[in-house]
Amino acid sequence: MLNWADQKKQKKSDKMSEMKLIMERWDKYLVEEEGGEVTIGDFFDAFASYMPSTFSKIVGSSAAKIAVSGGAGLFATIATGGLGAVAAVAAAPLINKMIDRLAGSGEAIAKAVTARAREQVPDDKRAGLDLYFDIDDGFENMIGGMDDKIGKEFIKYGLYVDYLDAFNQIKAEKERIETEQELQAFLAKPLREIGIDKTANELFKAMMRGEDGMNLPSMDSERVAVKEI
Repeated sequence: MLNWADQKKQKKSDKMSEMKLIMERWDKYLVEEEGGEVTIGDFFDAFASYMPSTFSKIVGSSAAKIAVSGGAGLFATIATGGLGAVAAVAAAPLINKMIDRLAGSGEAIAKAVTARAREQVPDDKRAGLDLYFDIDDGFENMIGGMDDKIGKEFIKYGLYVDYLDAFNQIKAEKERIETEQELQAFLAKPLREIGIDKTANELFKAMMRGEDGMNLPSMDSERVAVKEI
């Protein structure tokens, strides 16, 4: 009969074997998402579209109407065409205030993203902002759903921390902006430059493997060796 220490060691070994199997099986089928560079402006536009209720609470109902009235791409358009391309001069202060509120609402946005992560989206309906909080159905099924221990840890220690850290940087950068040109450059900055450099799938895999110091607490800081197929 195994003693307590041996039982703990065996349990840890079984856990690592299970995680390794999950990653090896899924890597056989994994196809990475490809697309263009996503900017801060793109993210703000997607956030307004995908999470209108949270967006409106952050910026105010009047500002939210301006953000969505043009159809698509207010913030991305500002980044490339200037304030005059999307709004009357009278609206410019309101737009700037809107961006200030978004930049200063990292905790609210991180909570909104992680709330969506708990719901998940079927792979065949996933698009746009979904890629930043939704993992593949195959991953979700293999870990037993987002309510499973690993799913909860991924949301708490992965997504939430990533977005909170990124928006702390966004807030600091926005506070230094003084000109319209600087505002345009800020909105045109790629998300990867402020710390959101992985899709949810990529972040999940990195945490499962223990890459770059990232790990899930239940994995006991052990790395999962994955052989690419």
